Amino acid sequence: GMLFTVGPSTSSLASYRVLDQSQVSGWYWSGAASVGGCLVAADTAGRVSAYRTSDGREVASYQLTSTVNADVVALDETDFLVATRDGRLHRLRLTDANGAIGIAEVSSVALGGTGKAEPVVVGGHAFVGGARDTTPDAPTALYVVDTSTMSLLQTITKADGLDLPVGFGGISAPPLVSTTSTGTFAYFTVNAATFDAATGA
Repeated sequence: GMLFTVGPSTSSLASYRVLDQSQVSGWYWSGAASVGGCLVAADTAGRVSAYRTSDGREVASYQLTSTVNADVVALDETDFLVATRDGRLHRLRLTDANGAIGIAEVSSVALGGTGKAEPVVVGGHAFVGGARDTTPDAPTALYVVDTSTMSLLQTITKADGLDLPVGFGGISAPPLVSTTSTGTFAYFTVNAATFDAATGA
């Protein structure tokens, strides 16, 4: 993987730095988030790294126990969320002890299935897409987590009384969450789903 700095006004490549040329891990479906003057990214080996934005150098890392295939999501200037394929949502913190940057885990919550998609945070709630387990025909699920307590509030497997369509890996992309005067609505796609319009299944 590489970290690029691009001038937004000219689209010129200002600089780049090689982050990792390992053959056993890399960045697959995952993007970085800006947190406290660093770019934070997680790879397929579960390694979370913080890179200083001024020169692209790694200043801290933290090892999770499962693959990450989703973008890191910043909560504020220190805290961020990472979803792992083993079905956990992690809240991590960028620390600064007398200039020494580190990454620490604040808490995590088991979703009860797989957490494949980037969390979307709305109103203090994280919406995470995935499936109920890792089998190809696992039921699709959308999880709702309170980001302050890191507790699982809801597991959504139905819409309008019908089971969500089954697809390989379930929800693989971040949902679009909309809040209106009549409620909160989540829109999402299901990976390789089959759907019968006649029966709604």
